[in-house]
Amino acid sequence: MNVLEGGFSITSQMNNAIYNHGGAFNGNNISFSASTGSSGSGAALKLAIGTVIGLNASVINDRSKPAVEVESGSVEITGGSYPANGSPDGALYVGGTVTLKGGTFSNTSFLSKAISVGTNITYASLLEKGCGYTADNGTTFLTDENAIGAATSLTVKAVPAPSAHTHAVSVGCETDSGAQVEFQPLPDMSASNSSGYTLAGGSYYLTANAAVGGSLTINGNVTLCLNGYTLSFSGGTEIEGNASAAISVPRGSSLSVCDCGQSKGKIAYQAGGPRGHAAIGGAGDVTLYGCAVEISKTSDYVANGLYNAGGIFTLYDSHVSATHTISGSDKTPLRHCD
Repeated sequence: MNVLEGGFSITSQMNNAIYNHGGAFNGNNISFSASTGSSGSGAALKLAIGTVIGLNASVINDRSKPAVEVESGSVEITGGSYPANGSPDGALYVGGTVTLKGGTFSNTSFLSKAISVGTNITYASLLEKGCGYTADNGTTFLTDENAIGAATSLTVKAVPAPSAHTHAVSVGCETDSGAQVEFQPLPDMSASNSSGYTLAGGSYYLTANAAVGGSLTINGNVTLCLNGYTLSFSGGTEIEGNASAAISVPRGSSLSVCDCGQSKGKIAYQAGGPRGHAAIGGAGDVTLYGCAVEISKTSDYVANGLYNAGGIFTLYDSHVSATHTISGSDKTPLRHCD
């Protein structure tokens, strides 16, 4: 292994300042330059074969070529500055394997990318776990591939851990008391899933309005904080009592829903089909603390905000509504069977 470390400086006026064509080198805290404008024919660092470990370099590069060009092989970049002077291939070109843990990549032309990737390579795949891209070394992290690809300046750095979401389950209610609970973000369930999703026991909260691409079955004891957002459904699953529910709470499981947001959120279900529907239902236990549950239905048969098939349902300072739009004189908007 070649070790370039501690203020090591390499200068090239025509071709590549560093050209790695096999083996490996450690490039920690080095500087290298590639100058003479467009007359230079290579990148400041070009990797054709081999491995570059822990690259953290200060690059001077006034060419219209990449500061780092990874043709193949693998490079780990932990920090440093990598400019390009209008390079159409980006300040960093990725055709091989790159792991980004840090570094700033910039291209002087507004038409040129900071980072350019080869076929079938995504920007997200370059990042070390826990890191993200910010534009112009800002604090907002980019997640959209098109936005990342269009940026002329990108800095890679660690994404701050989200602040803990902690409060009593009964927050905001007349019964507000009890131990503090730490919630974790609700998993993404937006993809269409005809079989429905299952949520394991735990405490979860919404970080934004969310749509579930199917029904949701509770498996265990679940606490959900709406956090002022809306959790919406368009599909249900069968529950006891020959009915269907967007959220199924089977016997032996429980669901507690609260809302700590100043602008109250809700659980909303747009139901369809020829059978009875509910937003939340089943033979398990359901408790609502200061939240809203809504269901709307346009097809035949009944709509229920809640459907208790044998559990214990408890409501504190909560609102439940069911809207059923029907046509014809023989339709009944609400049915109750003993």
